[in-house]
Amino acid sequence: MKKLHVFALMLLLLSCSETKEPTTPETPFENIPAAPEIVAADTATPAIDAAITTGIYSTDDFEEKSFVMSNATRGEICRVERGCDCCLSDLLFLSADTFVLSSYCEGSQIVNKGKYSVNRNEMTFHIDPLSVSYEYNWEREVDSTALPLYFLKAQTQEPRNIKFTIATCEASPILLSDGVARIKEPGTELARENTEASVAEIINGLKEKGIWDKLKI
Repeated sequence: MKKLHVFALMLLLLSCSETKEPTTPETPFENIPAAPEIVAADTATPAIDAAITTGIYSTDDFEEKSFVMSNATRGEICRVERGCDCCLSDLLFLSADTFVLSSYCEGSQIVNKGKYSVNRNEMTFHIDPLSVSYEYNWEREVDSTALPLYFLKAQTQEPRNIKFTIATCEASPILLSDGVARIKEPGTELARENTEASVAEIINGLKEKGIWDKLKI
């Protein structure tokens, strides 16, 4: 299993102690924002290594940009796959050293923050112990009067570092989880710039749910 998939699953499944604080956000379950619609998967043509180039990068290539993290779409080099559960995330580079990662599953969202650094063609995420989860109250599936609609809680986890390789595709930086600056095969996990939603727009969604305040950025 590749590192990014493990990374996303670890962030989604980690639940350590901190007091639960139920709340009732105004946003309905059906309106939980996900990353923007990306071209659907095409299994006809494998990815081509020649489309990936290497180089030397800096935080200037990422600062104040929004990225989408997922699997590489089969047949669409450097494009991420939208049609998956528990493998899609919004990655926000807030500044030259601070990031926020918002990961999605059906009915839930978990948000992590931390610092990042860039060394030539390698990026390291230094993940903070604090994370925030926003989860649908599934009891409402059998009792529509059950409250709250969502549970919003802060939780703690072990701090850790995760590394990615930086490469360039279609004149834009991408992040690869397999440790080398090329796509080995269709389905490789990657992150690329989100051209459909800005950092500010995604942050506004986090603020509406109360997540942003709990992140203590």
